[in-house]
Amino acid sequence: MDKFFDGKLTPMMETNRGCPFSCTFCHEGHEIFQKVNFFSMERVKSELEYIAERVSPNVHSLMFCDPNFGMYHRDVDICKAIVPIQAKTGWPTDITASTGKNNKERIANALSELKGAMQMWLSVQSMDKLVLDNIKRTNISLEDMMHIQTSLTAQHLPSKSEIILGLPGETYESHIKTIADLITAGVDSISAYTMMLLEGTNLNIPEERDKWGFLTKFRVLPRDFVKLGSGTNVVEIEEVVVGTKDLSFNDYVVLRRFHLIISAVYNGKAFASLFRLFRESHTDVFPLLKGVLERVSEAPQIVRTLVAEFESETIDELWDSEEELRTFYKRDENYDLLVSGDLGSNLLQKYVALSLSEASDDWSRYLFSIARDILSNQVEDHGTVLDQLDNLERYCTARVWNLFGADTLTKVPKEVLAYDVEAWITDAAGEQLDNVRYETPKQMKFIFTQEQYNTTEDNLDRFGRTPQGIGKVLTRLNIVNLWRKCVPAGSDELVENGKQPEVFYALIDEQPSGGTIVRR
Repeated sequence: MDKFFDGKLTPMMETNRGCPFSCTFCHEGHEIFQKVNFFSMERVKSELEYIAERVSPNVHSLMFCDPNFGMYHRDVDICKAIVPIQAKTGWPTDITASTGKNNKERIANALSELKGAMQMWLSVQSMDKLVLDNIKRTNISLEDMMHIQTSLTAQHLPSKSEIILGLPGETYESHIKTIADLITAGVDSISAYTMMLLEGTNLNIPEERDKWGFLTKFRVLPRDFVKLGSGTNVVEIEEVVVGTKDLSFNDYVVLRRFHLIISAVYNGKAFASLFRLFRESHTDVFPLLKGVLERVSEAPQIVRTLVAEFESETIDELWDSEEELRTFYKRDENYDLLVSGDLGSNLLQKYVALSLSEASDDWSRYLFSIARDILSNQVEDHGTVLDQLDNLERYCTARVWNLFGADTLTKVPKEVLAYDVEAWITDAAGEQLDNVRYETPKQMKFIFTQEQYNTTEDNLDRFGRTPQGIGKVLTRLNIVNLWRKCVPAGSDELVENGKQPEVFYALIDEQPSGGTIVRR
């Protein structure tokens, strides 16, 4: 396998094979996969050591292909085996795995060994009982999920959930409620997918197609294409459900727009401080995100343009037949559009990348404008909460500013803050924002640590600096580690007369957050 350690590919391995569950949308839901076979611990450990000795220094990630990693007792031992490898080699810093559907506490214990290198997947696909019955799946309860999320937060462990649009019996309202439930539970990141009809699955038989009234289209699997030595263009195609007897195609398009909004402003904790303020104020976060969906016409022009272009591409990527699609890409001029990324991209990845690289300020301004409207109407102490919102907006905008530019190290934003927001959002004990107010406002700068910068640059070198490449980078990194760190600016340059601070210039440095905090 040594030839594949090329500095571009991500190592992938299995520790077991098989799945005890019967989800009808999944190929492993078939009975022939239901016996789980385990590779020996000796093999697993030796493979991890083998990879660590050969992986390129610019590759920081590992992917476990197990369908339920962490669910079994021995998975704790596998995580423990990774720890000394990390200490010795620095690899891996990011681990991707689909964690199990049961035994969530055991999974959390396993992941705690890795100190945040792996996310906890609280995947549900849907939270609607009828839909879950239709796909022969059970989930843990919302209450249990909230309990586990509280435990994960206390351990500073990231969490992620997956949902699928187009499942049998799912409606616009039930899909929206699933998202609302996950946000209420405090899940850090929500990945939304369109249902694929896979060969060999129970849903992909004529009786099931007819029963649920599936409206299907065909599209290119992102980045799955090649020109053979013979000159033949080969493209992988997927069939996806874009409507059912319970979900119209228009509902599908609107919900995809909502998926973009969730991906752009909720996932990755770029605005975690805002959502924490909502929860601290006993205000539901979901109406804030729903407001972003419903009031897009009020957004800055670049945000409106991005949303409109995403929606247009969401429709245009769909084809009525696989044959038409293959014929189209047989022509070299069309195939070249796949290579360039103009067609066939993962649209959520592409437009989240564009949102971060071209419109982070605009998304922030739009999100906070809706937040002000909601909190002004629901919180009695308007003056305090609006002051806090102003501070959080400056903080959030600065931490996502100029993440991928060529001058990202030399142009460093500075902001005057009245609160130690950085300490507040990393405090799992639930400290109130008003209790971390500085005695006097402090000027803070927003920097990258050397490790942050090197990891991001390594991934950009692997995948490219195009929107498609940046989108892929976002799937390979724990995105929480992408944001700038807020540290004291080291000067007394305060802003007079309430004016907004301007952008200052400095070289990168690495130091912990600090400052005097008044605790009342």
